[in-house]
Amino acid sequence: MVVVVVHLLVPINPDHTLPAVPELLGVALVSSILGITVSLGKTLQLPAWSIRNSESIVLSMLWLTVLGVTGPRAVLSLFRTPGQAWIPCRIVPGIATKFECLWQASITQHYGYRTFFMLVSAAILGTLAFLMARIVRQGWQILLGAVVFGSLLVTVVGFFCVALGIEQALPKSLLYNSLGSQRLTQIFGNPGWVWPYFAPGLAVVVWVTVAASTWAGRILWAGISSVLLLGVLATQQRGGLLLCIIYVTVCLFYCLIRGLKKRSLPIVSLGTMVLVVFGNALYVLFNNEQLLQEGASSIGYHWRVKPLAADTGRLEIWRGAWEIFKEAPLLGHGYASWFQMISEYGSKHNMYYVLDTSHNLFFQMLVELGLLHTLLVLGILVLIAVIVFQNTRFLPRGRLLFLLAMSSFFVPSLLQEINYIRPTFYIHALFWGTLAGLPFYTDTKLIQSSSGQRDLFLQNTIFSGKVSLIALISFQSLTASCLLLIFFCLFNFSFGGFPFEANLTQPSPSLMRWLGLYAKMAAFATPEGKTYSVFATNPVQKPISADLAEGGTDFRITAAGNEELSLALTNGGRYWPQRHDLSFSTAIPDGARWISTQIFYPPVQSNLGISWSRNMYFWETFGGRAGRWCGQDCMFLAKSCGRRDYLDFVVGAPRPDYSEAQPLSFEVSVYSMTEEIDFSSQVLQNLPPSIAHVSEQLEKPGEEKQFHFKGTPKTGWYLVRLQATSVFNPKSQGFSQDERNLALTVMETDCSMAH
Repeated sequence: MVVVVVHLLVPINPDHTLPAVPELLGVALVSSILGITVSLGKTLQLPAWSIRNSESIVLSMLWLTVLGVTGPRAVLSLFRTPGQAWIPCRIVPGIATKFECLWQASITQHYGYRTFFMLVSAAILGTLAFLMARIVRQGWQILLGAVVFGSLLVTVVGFFCVALGIEQALPKSLLYNSLGSQRLTQIFGNPGWVWPYFAPGLAVVVWVTVAASTWAGRILWAGISSVLLLGVLATQQRGGLLLCIIYVTVCLFYCLIRGLKKRSLPIVSLGTMVLVVFGNALYVLFNNEQLLQEGASSIGYHWRVKPLAADTGRLEIWRGAWEIFKEAPLLGHGYASWFQMISEYGSKHNMYYVLDTSHNLFFQMLVELGLLHTLLVLGILVLIAVIVFQNTRFLPRGRLLFLLAMSSFFVPSLLQEINYIRPTFYIHALFWGTLAGLPFYTDTKLIQSSSGQRDLFLQNTIFSGKVSLIALISFQSLTASCLLLIFFCLFNFSFGGFPFEANLTQPSPSLMRWLGLYAKMAAFATPEGKTYSVFATNPVQKPISADLAEGGTDFRITAAGNEELSLALTNGGRYWPQRHDLSFSTAIPDGARWISTQIFYPPVQSNLGISWSRNMYFWETFGGRAGRWCGQDCMFLAKSCGRRDYLDFVVGAPRPDYSEAQPLSFEVSVYSMTEEIDFSSQVLQNLPPSIAHVSEQLEKPGEEKQFHFKGTPKTGWYLVRLQATSVFNPKSQGFSQDERNLALTVMETDCSMAH
């Protein structure tokens, strides 16, 4: 249950927040359960479990394909993806941030690493589910219960929110739900992602309803099935409706065939009558959608217009996918290359829109992997289906479960995506791993027979000694590795940020990502050992306020108009960052997320941290030191060297238009901004007394002046104002094409030489 809930924290696109943590936590929990089971021996193990040779072969083929075939192609995609000339994550400083960048790469850039990590996570979860279902007492019931729990949780929460008019169940840092309280999107944000998630859980409850041995059980599970069916229908999706139709049709035909086999006239008559009624109801629904809209409106629910109309845009995408496939039919265009290829094709053929997935798993595999790799994957899927078919015969109404399971896979795979949205991918992996691991022996005598022995790869009678020890070490090692990686992510990654984005057609010195309303930023030191990582920002709108929390104190900075907001964050070490809690006052919805401001990587590394400025230009390097040009009258909010009790910086003016005969005069005024002050331009109208006011001159172009100002015990930041007597415009003076009006440079100081 915990695994399912954790996965639902990231229901939206996989490039959004919380990279890697839900996957690792899910694997760690299931692996720890298996480790405990092995360590306690017969107490928690099934008395007569075993693994067939055929099952071990299929598992081996699965992992050889994932690691030996798909893995190298995923690595190669970092270096050879169509239309991409460079790897943006290379320019991000620090190993941890590079991993974070790859885990949250945008679909427009190298995201093969990210999708491969999802594939490996799903394969591990599926394998662990197989072992848990086969080895642990009531393991398969627990796992199928977890699958149902996820669907039921989303449904109940959704209808509860509909009843109360609540638009979303997740915080704004994780989700923006543009559809309001309708269409059951309070957790997923998109109805197209809801019904594929429901597919396995709905299959299980429909099967249990038919297979229940008592009328009380049938009534109970029929009620749960009805709730989930209503949840799927509430999404108002064509694929969801088709899924419900197929499930009901499969059940009716199954019951009808069973009645024919038993020659039971009542069952045949009832099944035929229900099938006819159901068919007529569908005919009325498809031909009189207005009746459905009126019925929904009568209970206060809005049913969208023409929800059953054909999606011509999706058909156009599939036609485009087929044409792209024919360009490289055998090996495909490369792992995770769909978006690049369909974007290029769409621009050439004036497609109405393109999607980040093909909404058809098989078309997308053909485009990316080619025919050979796709046939290999399909072969493994067929073998898994054969194993499930063999194992379900030992369950009551097991063949019905198999048919429903196949429907739960093919309908979402053909019409939507199951390998793109994280919780959907993982719930299907758990579901199919559980079905493949269903216990298949009901008689221990069969295990003891010579024919049964020859068909087994491993069984509980030999699962002792060295084999048991190896299994225990394996599960514990996997759990420990996942926990270590979780701690690595939690303490080294920034959370609340969205994909890293860059122009990939040509190398660039920077890449960008959006931050949401709340973020926890990790600041690493570089080998130069500078004090601050200074992130330039581009807010969605101004005025915008940023709350910067550091050292147990909060300081609010507001930027408006032509004022610039930066994030000057104190660095930790090279391998252990300092983390900073940030929050912003302004955000706008964008897709299924809230965005507040852009930030740019790599951040400027400097001993001088500037978080607010006016009439200043971007960061540059002056003689190996980071600094910024000022206009004739500039102001900035700063701190230096990680200290609050003083401020150090250097002023220079590398311009050729002054000399000893005509020196460049300037004035420096410094004000102490305490923690109690919410800093904004309004503060400038009523400034406290300055702690220093200095008049200076520069007589030589290479001359510099170093300043040291002492603050007060309550100083949080220092407000500095620089006023020069003249400016220099390189273009008007014929020196370059630079049109800026330059007065003075403000540069960092050497903290080892600071007071």
